[in-house]
Amino acid sequence: MKKFLVTALSALILIQSLSALNWGGLLTNTSKVSTSEFKSFDFKQSNSLSLWASSSINKNLRFSTEGLFKYDLDVIGEGKNFTGIIDLTLLKLSGNWNVNNLSLALNAGRFAYSDLSSVVFAQTSDGLNFSLQNRSIKVGAYAGYTGLLNSLNVSMLDFIPEEPSKIYSLCPGYVPLILDFSFLNLSGNTLSLQAEYFIATAEYIHNKFYAEFAANGMLGTMASYALSAVAGSENFSEYMLFGSGNVSLFLGQSLIANIGAEYASGNNGALVPFRTVSSRTAYNGKMFSETSGLILPQASVLFVLNNMVLTLGEKVVLGIPENELSLNGFDTTLSFVCNVLSDLQVGCSVIGYADINNAANSNYSFALNVSLAF
Repeated sequence: MKKFLVTALSALILIQSLSALNWGGLLTNTSKVSTSEFKSFDFKQSNSLSLWASSSINKNLRFSTEGLFKYDLDVIGEGKNFTGIIDLTLLKLSGNWNVNNLSLALNAGRFAYSDLSSVVFAQTSDGLNFSLQNRSIKVGAYAGYTGLLNSLNVSMLDFIPEEPSKIYSLCPGYVPLILDFSFLNLSGNTLSLQAEYFIATAEYIHNKFYAEFAANGMLGTMASYALSAVAGSENFSEYMLFGSGNVSLFLGQSLIANIGAEYASGNNGALVPFRTVSSRTAYNGKMFSETSGLILPQASVLFVLNNMVLTLGEKVVLGIPENELSLNGFDTTLSFVCNVLSDLQVGCSVIGYADINNAANSNYSFALNVSLAF
């Protein structure tokens, strides 16, 4: 009888837990064809299946997880390369508590994290993040480790100098330690400061230090702005800089126009080429497109109509690898997304980067994307 009661109680607890569990999935398909000089064409086929689940533990705590299976098939000339990927992209315990006028947020596990500029460190990572805020001030901290991530699915600028394994290959091991401080609601503006120290755990990578400033807010009722500046160093004997600014204009309910620019230092006097931790594509060049030695004036227009979104963007790529400024090329992007049904999305994109100095770095591509949620 006692064993029966224990079994019944365990089953009841399991049923109650499952009843609070939310789950779902996402199937995606991407087919892409690209070329540099229209003499030969490359083809890439990518398909993925994501499964996610989340559950409330109590009124303050929540658990979330997501797994991914993906394969990429690259056909370049007469060569073919098949890559299968299995990854745990999310495993997070999150909590929120409100005490008097203070709000405390906590995230622990594997989850996406981004620095203020979304340039230095913007990726999935294993770690712990907390923030404490009231109506006017927010303080936050993050600590983590990148060495257990799958480099086949998480792009970092450095890489392990070994032949990558199939299915799951480890990323370089950094220990990011990040502190940030924000002033909120300053006449509709937010000012933020952030300090970052990335401790290298292997000899082939180096410690990195960054200090960031960001500001954003509204310009009247029909425009907003965002500014960011980053200063960094690997050894405190050489320094690198990054800066960006953007203004968004809200032209009615369906049209948004953006204009802005980015700067990333090269070998410019006392400065060295800007280097990040996460890998980031600054423009759509075939071979060279990292955020380094560049000035990128850019503009885009986003148009929304019912369940459709059309985006047109243009970047002018100005190179400053040394102390001279040169025009490298023009990067044009046109994309279209349509929510055919509530759980079915279809999209396509056309990209054209014309490199006026190196035709082999030009890149013209067309991609078709389909996503089905369940």
